[in-house]
Amino acid sequence: MTTSHSELRRVFLEFFLARDHVLVPSASLVPRDDPSLLFTTAGMVQFKSLYATTGELPYRRAISIQKCLRAGGKDSDLENVGRSPRHLTFFEMLGHFSFGDYFKAEAVAYAWEFFSRTLGVDTERLWVSVYEQDEEAATCWRKVGFPAARIVRLGAKDNFWGPAGTTGACGPSSEIYWDLGPAAASGEIGGGPGRDDRYVEVWNAVFPQFDQQEDGSRPPLPNRGIDMGAGLERMSLMLQGKTNVFETDLFRPIMDGVRELAGYNGPETGEALVALRRVADHARALAFTLSEGLVPSNVGRGYVLRRLLRRAMMALRTLDVHEPLLYRVLGLVADELGAAHPELRERAERSALAVKAEEERFLRTLEQGVGRYRELVDGVKATGGDALPGEEVFRLYSTYGIPWEMTREMAADEGLAVDEAGYRAALAADREKSQAARAFAGPDPGTEEGRYLPLVPTPGPSRFMGYEQLQAHTRAVEWRPLAGNAAGGEELELVLEASPFYATGGGQIADAGLLALGGRELRVLDVVRRGSRLCHRVQLPADLTREAFIAELVALPLDARVDAARRQAIARAHTATHLLHAALHRVVGEEATQAGSWVGPDSFRFDFNHYRALRAEELAAVEVQVAEWILANLPVRHETLPIAAAMARGAMALFGEKYGEQVRVISVGEVSLELCGGTHLAASGAIGQLLITAEGSVASGVRRIEAMTGLAAQRAVSRSRRQLGALMQKLHVGEEQLELAVGELLDERQKLRRELEALRSAQTAARSEELLRPAGVFGGLPLLRGELRAEQPKELRSLADSLRGKLDGALAVLLAEAGGKSSFVILVPDALLVRGLHAGRLTEAVAQALGSRGGGSATLAQAGLSGPEQFAAVLERLGEALAQAAVGEE
Repeated sequence: MTTSHSELRRVFLEFFLARDHVLVPSASLVPRDDPSLLFTTAGMVQFKSLYATTGELPYRRAISIQKCLRAGGKDSDLENVGRSPRHLTFFEMLGHFSFGDYFKAEAVAYAWEFFSRTLGVDTERLWVSVYEQDEEAATCWRKVGFPAARIVRLGAKDNFWGPAGTTGACGPSSEIYWDLGPAAASGEIGGGPGRDDRYVEVWNAVFPQFDQQEDGSRPPLPNRGIDMGAGLERMSLMLQGKTNVFETDLFRPIMDGVRELAGYNGPETGEALVALRRVADHARALAFTLSEGLVPSNVGRGYVLRRLLRRAMMALRTLDVHEPLLYRVLGLVADELGAAHPELRERAERSALAVKAEEERFLRTLEQGVGRYRELVDGVKATGGDALPGEEVFRLYSTYGIPWEMTREMAADEGLAVDEAGYRAALAADREKSQAARAFAGPDPGTEEGRYLPLVPTPGPSRFMGYEQLQAHTRAVEWRPLAGNAAGGEELELVLEASPFYATGGGQIADAGLLALGGRELRVLDVVRRGSRLCHRVQLPADLTREAFIAELVALPLDARVDAARRQAIARAHTATHLLHAALHRVVGEEATQAGSWVGPDSFRFDFNHYRALRAEELAAVEVQVAEWILANLPVRHETLPIAAAMARGAMALFGEKYGEQVRVISVGEVSLELCGGTHLAASGAIGQLLITAEGSVASGVRRIEAMTGLAAQRAVSRSRRQLGALMQKLHVGEEQLELAVGELLDERQKLRRELEALRSAQTAARSEELLRPAGVFGGLPLLRGELRAEQPKELRSLADSLRGKLDGALAVLLAEAGGKSSFVILVPDALLVRGLHAGRLTEAVAQALGSRGGGSATLAQAGLSGPEQFAAVLERLGEALAQAAVGEE
């Protein structure tokens, strides 16, 4: 009995299409109707709303082969991937569904016919489970002829879908298990299906028939039905006579390809086998997610991708691979699965480039990180410990980019644990330090200074009126004091009953304007939303006391007036971000999704996910595309919709944002559709002009574009033209020759710099006897000291390297001065490398003792100093380190 995965797909679809099911394409791995859900984890995700819909449905019967990913949260068990015969991150789920059509009897009959006739499996090796209280399902199985002796009843944990405490569709389930035989028994419980590894679940039919309520009641669903899921990989295991999914034709060709690419000729046992399986699994997951436009990053879904990529790289190190290779494995995945999933081939080159860039970035810090990890493990074992310190594990992450989960897995292979509580504490301390460095955000509402004081008997929630009007006749309902200001009077925060002022949010800064009270006008310095309050920061005039002002607030109404010109300038920039986002999708690709923004008057910053810098021609194309849309004067519309309806129309949402049941949708013509609560123009033409001023990296996998709009863009263009004209005049060239002339000047400058560096290196080497003086003998090793000076910091390395060949078996430490900064350099000659000396480790140890940071290679390393006077301490610390190393060797 052998059926390829391609054949299995074909017979499954043909079977249910012949029984009036509608073929529904696989949904995206990123669920469109739930921005807070990381990935699609089951076939029913795109269908779940149909069970509760009371109106007309697009179909009553459906089939799909759904792409699924479980690599984060409670659905994930990454540590077991590669070690277990069936744990995977990416998998495909065969599914058939009924929404208010057929129910248990038909679903059981379909399953029995598919297994016994279409697939022709040995039915003596099949077992079935049902929910212990579901006599109806058990009866259905007996009626089709399935032996009662192989029907087992399990509890809610195994056979009832829809855990307690949640709301929505739920119901019992019935599963089909494949018996692998006595040799596969776990030997722990031996209690049959659901209790022993001998039995593999290959088919799970859920019967959604109840609607779980918050009070625990379960009324019937409007459309009770069937939600069946069967893992393609496990079904292939059964049909191909294998005992684990990695031996099926879904994985074996990829694993063989990894062996060949890695040049691994050893046995497939132990950690090597785990590594081969893990690389194949993670490469599949990366190939599919990257083909949908996702990119590795430090947040959300991008973090999951980065974690998978780095885990795969660590697995490749087990196969002695220390260079970028994973990107080539993605090509193997496309070769094997591209027929069923053409998007893998269409996006193969782009996906490979993204992975290669990540590999190169990670490898630059990994060598040092692995060395530091090795030192940690050896140190813990030497002292008889059983866990790696949490603070050191955090340092591996913050300094070398090794996620703590990866450290935990590597440590487990060494028989060690990780102090997770210590890691969490170090992480929290680092976050607090980062937050403390941020701008002042106002007092904590829980402190005495932060409590709101009522101005009316029962203050209600604030109402925002700023979409419709820029002025409002309102009143203050609460207030609280803020810190004083040396430049004026006391600052207060006023909570308004209704306000036209937009509060900072969604990347857009707050409105500015005035609050008029009686004959006074107070400038609004900032507006923030705290829960249901719209809070306006104002500063009192120096001659007005707080008590007098509060008395006026109680007695008089307020006139709130937004600065209209500033609001319009902000709206220009915000609408421009939507057009920029759409243009990036068209020019760069759909993976260029928004990762953050800052929107101010006539300028903005836009962060987006992407694995490399944009080329000049790409930036130009983005600018031209936005210019075309501006000239087209596209209408900008906003409407409020249920979130499901907005997602169904294709509206873009930011991952991690919390959206309510009703959302505001902004459309610009037919080119942009986004969920957005910001303020916008009436038409794109009012943007006037978009000028991209900068593009760069803000984090690994995240790029930033800075741009101007409106008059700010016009002024910047005029300024650039003036500067360009002045430059052409100085160089006596026209605009067409300017680039060539500047290039020639730079080439000449670089040539002269290289000649100067060569001359300095030659002089340094010739004066080596003058530069290097004995500094003592430590641990049996002679130590030399010296001083180096250079114009530029980068010259120091070449000067120091020219001295290394003159050491004659001695170690050297140099005081280095360049660009007004001091540092020290440690040199290790080749003759001492065999004795285990490593310049990078010595430098790191000395620098850490001095409160500095540094590192480098085994032969040459460098670290900063606060000044040349600290060099004496360097000599002392280095001497101690060398003496301790010698004692350790003895």
